[in-house]
Amino acid sequence: AANLVDALRPKARFASFVGSHSWSGKQTGDVATILPHLSVEVLPPVLVKGYPRDADIAALDALAQNIAAHHAAAGII
Repeated sequence: AANLVDALRPKARFASFVGSHSWSGKQTGDVATILPHLSVEVLPPVLVKGYPRDADIAALDALAQNIAAHHAAAGII
């Protein structure tokens, strides 16, 4: 999916991702190298180990609020 996003080069201002520890905790570095053609502000990702717990759900909610705040500040919404 990241390779497709990089190839399409959408007009995006912000990027983040949700992942599990199945990538050995190297997601941030791997995704950054896969998306070299996008000049976006990278918002902190949400990484979950195993089944999501209450804290993980809260982190997803915080990411959604962070995205909404960035969009509002940029005049997107």
